[in-house]
Amino acid sequence: MDPLLSVVILLTSRTFSSYATTYEYATGGHRSCKGIHVFDTELNQQIKICGTNGADRQGWVRVEKLSGPLGIFVIGTVPI
Repeated sequence: MDPLLSVVILLTSRTFSSYATTYEYATGGHRSCKGIHVFDTELNQQIKICGTNGADRQGWVRVEKLSGPLGIFVIGTVPI
């Protein structure tokens, strides 16, 4: 994602939320980052969160995010 677009989404996002969900580790590829796949209920789809430490191939994680009119901005993840 374009860094400028990420900053605009972050600055316009005001609603904090967090949720616990299962994750599955996602390897990086030629044009992709490594991270985890989680299902986001607000978006009603599976999303990939890059740069997280998926120590196991799958498990539970708490996702912390900000939501706004232009989209969501994931603050971080915490294994649970």
